[in-house]
Amino acid sequence: MTSADGRIVGDKTPPMNDRTNEGATQRLARFLRILWLVGMVLAAVAMWVPSPYLPQEGISDKLMHGVIFTLLAVLPTVSQPTWLLSVGLGLSMIPFSIVLEIGQLWVPGRSFEVLDIEANTLGVLLGVLAGTAVRLIQHWTAGRSS
Repeated sequence: MTSADGRIVGDKTPPMNDRTNEGATQRLARFLRILWLVGMVLAAVAMWVPSPYLPQEGISDKLMHGVIFTLLAVLPTVSQPTWLLSVGLGLSMIPFSIVLEIGQLWVPGRSFEVLDIEANTLGVLLGVLAGTAVRLIQHWTAGRSS
């Protein structure tokens, strides 16, 4: 037997409502913000590791830069409460990447490369575009379900 809200009679679980969904969304956003901060620390560590400790085989250096900064830009873009803050924090990964690249001047076996900054910037722009697309889709689908 079911109740008016579709639950089985005697079921003790609270019905899903906007408040429950909102709490889950806020927890996911908080998790993504923490993941972004951890990612920034890991990116800094990876970019400042002396070259003898880096793997010599595998993925292209520029592709790796682009992928890392795409991820670093998409996380704040999808997890911040306002459009301006989300895009601003996503784009802030460009000066962050420049600082990391300049820091390589003092790391043994590493060097400053303009092409790395270009790959990072392209990654950031792709990340902000992807994150903005996700936000637009969420906005449109939320409007349709109301």
